Amino acid sequence: MVIFAALIWGCQMHVDSCFEESKGLPIASWLYMGLNTEEFGFQDNSHDENRTMEDVVVRLKSYSPNTIFQLAVKKTFWTWTDGTYQAERYGLGTYAENETDKFAYKTPLTSYALNPGTGMYDLLETWMHAQYYVLAGLAIIGAYKVRKDRRWDTIVLLFVGFFLFYLIWEIKSRYIFSLYPFMYMFGYMAFRRETDIVKRKGEIKV
Repeated sequence: MVIFAALIWGCQMHVDSCFEESKGLPIASWLYMGLNTEEFGFQDNSHDENRTMEDVVVRLKSYSPNTIFQLAVKKTFWTWTDGTYQAERYGLGTYAENETDKFAYKTPLTSYALNPGTGMYDLLETWMHAQYYVLAGLAIIGAYKVRKDRRWDTIVLLFVGFFLFYLIWEIKSRYIFSLYPFMYMFGYMAFRRETDIVKRKGEIKV
């Protein structure tokens, strides 16, 4: 309960921070930016406090069905594989000239993890990518296996809501961090269900 309370508090702080940063910007400005093709939904510095929903409609009408499809696919792929795209930024920091620019202090290993191109840095980045792919894969399996259990409906709908929302909104890697606890739950269920099936088979008398 304490862990979940802390997660909820953290999400609330993040939401409050976002609203504080975007104070004065209309929803239309976020939608307009979220539908840009140049950066496929990333911040492209097109925010405008005078933006209207009519601007959003005009932008959409200027796209062909194929362009809209490509934009949706690209946004979806990036949003839901953020653990691979942003591992370097959030896990290993930005580029640095000196070890102390990135790390609190030097160790015998920090020089090998300073920037891309070094063995340890690339190994750590690959490891972080692999962890996310395994987690995402298990979460999909777990979600599929509990699909008939109505107790999971709320969580499944939460994922569906996030998926639909970020088809039209700005995308950032940290936006789905709040879903990670549920991904771990689904990942656990992927193992749990298989284990139960194995146990039941073992109990069958011939």
